[in-house]
Amino acid sequence: MRIGAVDVGGAVARGATEAGHSVTVTATDPTHAQALADQVGGTPAANAAAAAGEADAIVLAVTDHSGAEELQARLPGAHVMKAFDTVFASKQADPVADGTVLDGFYAGDDQQAESTVAELLAGIGFRAVDAGPLAQARALEHMAFLDIRLNASNGWPWQSGWELVGPTG
Repeated sequence: MRIGAVDVGGAVARGATEAGHSVTVTATDPTHAQALADQVGGTPAANAAAAAGEADAIVLAVTDHSGAEELQARLPGAHVMKAFDTVFASKQADPVADGTVLDGFYAGDDQQAESTVAELLAGIGFRAVDAGPLAQARALEHMAFLDIRLNASNGWPWQSGWELVGPTG
């Protein structure tokens, strides 16, 4: 698994290694990749191309906007997935809030990639929830923006996430 080294990417890398996955991290600055690799027991990569070369899955954690559909348009042969942005970085490696297991929503168009992401989410501790095709990435982004807005305007401690309640399973 290849993961970037900033807030969400770093938290996912930590959760993935704790769940027993082998992780390679990359960052714009190679010293940041090395530092995160040292923290989580992963392997640093010199650049994104090197990290992606042998990847089973790639987690692209881009601040403020994922661009999942744009990425898929630019890489038509890739199996792009949207996941991890409906929960703050502070809860990525420990997705429980006040005793409640948070939902890890994911969206994508490839069944094998979906299975890989669902397994990663569950391994970290989320309840993996399939949000549908990659076109649902926009809805997941809006969920994240709403959570950001609620925390900012209410002075909450940036520890929240989403859990669907009711007959969901």
